[in-house]
Amino acid sequence: EDHPVSVEPEFTTLSCDRTDFLILVCDGISEGNFPNREVVQLAAEELKSKEPAQAAASVCRRALDRGSMDNLSCMIVCFDGKTEKTGRIKDLVPGPFTEPAHGGFRKAYAAMAERAGVSLEAAVERRYDAARKLDEEASRAHSAKENGDAKSKEENGQSLAKMLWPMRSMEQGEEGTDVALKELRSELQNFGSGPPAKLTEGSNERTAWFKEWLDGTELEGGKDPSTMTREELLSWAEEDPQVLAMAKAQGWLSQRAMRRVRIVDAEKLRPAIEAHEVIQWDDRLLSVCGQVGKVLQDDESDGTSQVKFRGKVSASVWLPLDCLIDEEDDPPRKVQVAPLEVLKAAIEEHPMLTWKDGMENLADQVAIAIKDEQEFQLTEVRFPPPLSLRRYLPNSVLQDLEGPVGDIPIEEIDSTESASDSDDDMMMDLEDAGALRDAYIPSMEKVKAAIQAFENFEWEESLEWCLEQKGEVLMDYPSGLSCLRVADGLVWLPTCALEEINDSPAVAEEAEKGEKEEAAVEGETNDSENSSKRPRTS
Repeated sequence: EDHPVSVEPEFTTLSCDRTDFLILVCDGISEGNFPNREVVQLAAEELKSKEPAQAAASVCRRALDRGSMDNLSCMIVCFDGKTEKTGRIKDLVPGPFTEPAHGGFRKAYAAMAERAGVSLEAAVERRYDAARKLDEEASRAHSAKENGDAKSKEENGQSLAKMLWPMRSMEQGEEGTDVALKELRSELQNFGSGPPAKLTEGSNERTAWFKEWLDGTELEGGKDPSTMTREELLSWAEEDPQVLAMAKAQGWLSQRAMRRVRIVDAEKLRPAIEAHEVIQWDDRLLSVCGQVGKVLQDDESDGTSQVKFRGKVSASVWLPLDCLIDEEDDPPRKVQVAPLEVLKAAIEEHPMLTWKDGMENLADQVAIAIKDEQEFQLTEVRFPPPLSLRRYLPNSVLQDLEGPVGDIPIEEIDSTESASDSDDDMMMDLEDAGALRDAYIPSMEKVKAAIQAFENFEWEESLEWCLEQKGEVLMDYPSGLSCLRVADGLVWLPTCALEEINDSPAVAEEAEKGEKEEAAVEGETNDSENSSKRPRTS
């Protein structure tokens, strides 16, 4: 139960009777929320009324319902001496047909259908009918959830999520269910109004309609994973999240591929490489120390990982696995703060921090480093009682200490410290800061391109709110980032993505229009003794 996959075989001798059965499954069956004990229970229940092949199919379908994204195989062997009546059965449960114009996607879909003895157009017809039925059921469940009583709302919410489980993990909750339903309806839109209602489901005429639909969809220059080198597949998966998900599901890439990691410093990296039997040290590797990259693949045979870097460092290198720190889950570490003189000088020199009364108490203290902000050269530090507070401090004033962090009671900090006295200080300093200059944030295409080429920074959909509008630059950082104040708050963007106001046609046009409107209003109210002040229009 604790180790479902192991390289060490287990040898067991059992005496079986006619009521026993043997079930053989691959690891994909228990990948989701479907433990081995429940697998056996389901198989035993199904065998009471079904043939072994049908019971095995039920196990695979339940694994899909429980969120498995891996390959699924199940075999059931009975010892009752009976011959299976139905023989070997092949059935096709077609998945989403989301890329009808993608040549490689269509080829892979057709190959899957062919293994079940089904043509591509027949498989697409089945998928269309299944998706349409799922959409109707989801709509009814959603309506019942919105209009029903408290109990029925909860039941229908669970039902809706369960129906959409194969498309979106339930760990994402209600929001993930909404996204899955949106994806489902987007897939159905590819079919337009669908086949004529007068055509019978499964008839030759209706299947022919789907063939004509496929033939009428112009194919793009799609890539074929089966003909690609591993390097080409890795590059493609890095660019396309859907391809990455497919590659992981098919077992072409590991489940941990494309994770973001930070490389340890040179004092740890160099000895690890020099002691390694396969890779060798090169002084050029000093440029990746402390940098963030993406793991393309892991080689468990020699304990190395291929890491790709972008930005100032653009390279792909193999590094020891134990020299990589997952960026999303950086473990806390014990640190000691520098003496008072060093601490005060570093804070006063940092563009994002301000020295305040009481900070002298932080000098020489032992605390826990919780989160590194590499872009700003800052670390979030939590101090135990009696200080019981959180602060962002420059990386240069922190020294790592040996030993476990469990002996420092940081759990008491959140309950004794108000948010306004902790890590919000940095934001408050910026919000009160005066503007250095005005700048224009351009279109998504330009900003996204600048972010993707920027080290330690990734594009997020949440940044769309600040696009194509004017902002005030509050701070420029040595790392190449700028902090801007716009209408709805603060945002950090690469400095190179910003446009000067005079260089932006959109802002210039808006300013010219505003000046004309202001001049017109001044002409109308010039003689008015009670004319009020108007805000700037540009």
